[in-house]
Amino acid sequence: MKTLYIHPDNPQARLMNDVVSALQSGEPVIIPTENGYRFAFGMNAKDAFETVKRLGVSESDLVLICQNISELSSVAVVDNVAFTTLKSDFLPQNVFILEPTKAINKKIITKKSLNFSTSATPVMTMLLQMLGEPIFIAPLVYQGERAIWHYEIADNFETQVAVFVDVGVVDDMTVNVVDLVD
Repeated sequence: MKTLYIHPDNPQARLMNDVVSALQSGEPVIIPTENGYRFAFGMNAKDAFETVKRLGVSESDLVLICQNISELSSVAVVDNVAFTTLKSDFLPQNVFILEPTKAINKKIITKKSLNFSTSATPVMTMLLQMLGEPIFIAPLVYQGERAIWHYEIADNFETQVAVFVDVGVVDDMTVNVVDLVD
């Protein structure tokens, strides 16, 4: 695992290129989000999903992170009611349950609904812009337990992920789940 020490407020593009390359290669990475450190992998990275699944992540733990509502509407069914709700509440502390479109890899997602959200951290914002597509995130799980402590990450996930984006301590925040599936 390659550890990249990235500034949390002003991420270095040259280091972020390594994260983008790993994601484009189908590798799982660990990135900071508003909700602590999370596994991340590309929308079509079935092998990366299998890796995090072996660690204890389930399909229902996945959240697809999109840059904005426009990008979200390309991967989820957004009707008028959902659009109105999203327009007022599409914030990182909210996770929305929507029906995925055919753009989502059915080898990864088999359910009729999927969790969607956005991110406002500078690292995630830059990553989504550089990648040009949404990414899946999932909680860090090690031996059936959630790994939340920063110092545990390098020790516990050395061989499972390609890159660890280290920005220091990241606090977990409470997430609101809004179900927009009819």
